[in-house]
Amino acid sequence: MIHIYVVYVLGLVFAALFVLLARGMSKIARRYAAVSYCCAALWIICAPIFFFMPTGYDGAFERGLGVIAVVWTVTFAWMLVSVAQNRAHTTHP
Repeated sequence: MIHIYVVYVLGLVFAALFVLLARGMSKIARRYAAVSYCCAALWIICAPIFFFMPTGYDGAFERGLGVIAVVWTVTFAWMLVSVAQNRAHTTHP
């Protein structure tokens, strides 16, 4: 029973995360913000559709939503690594 409420909350959290963090990501590089906004748009459009999918297709569709989350996570991680590398190069004499 609680599972469906967790799914709703996580869906909203992901959408908010993609949108709200894009602004900060744009300060590092516009491409990171572009990926974040694209993930947000895909998520906001596709996530509600999941609830109306027939049982035979919802697993595949859920994996597609997972791909969106993974793309955003990899992009965010790549951004963090690039910032750390840039900082390491600028702080050493």
